[in-house]
Order: sequence, then structure tokens, then C-alpha cells
Amino acid sequence: MPMLRGLMELKTTLVDYERTGDENSRRLIFFGRHAGSAGMINKLWSLGKRLEVEGVPSAFSRLKQARTCAELCGA
Repeated sequence: MPMLRGLMELKTTLVDYERTGDENSRRLIFFGRHAGSAGMINKLWSLGKRLEVEGVPSAFSRLKQARTCAELCGA
């Protein structure tokens, strides 16, 4: 709850994709086996971008977003 309260105070948008459903409450979005890895990569990418803006050197600023990582999609 403290995290949710903090997000509300910052007036951010939180989307819970696991709860996205149709009028019959059937799930519309499903996650594959790489969802956790993609989420972690994107979080670290975001951290790197933030640190970059703040002028803090970080190896995270060299990361790419998960959608560009061929290893995750088997390409």
C-alpha cells in the first residue's frame, strides 16, 4: 500500500495487465515465459536512462530495451 500511495501522490499511471479482461472477465493479455526477464531488462534500462539524465554514470545506460533483444524472442 505505501508504494501504491506513493504512485498516487506522484500522479502516475499504473496498469495491471494481468487484470485486463473482456466483458466476461476473461483475460485478454497473457504472459509468456520471458515476461519476467523482459520486465527486469526494461526496469534496469529505465534506471540507466534516469541516472543518465541526472548526470550519474552507470553501466545501465548502455542497456537496450527488451523489445530489441533477439535473445528474448528467439530470433
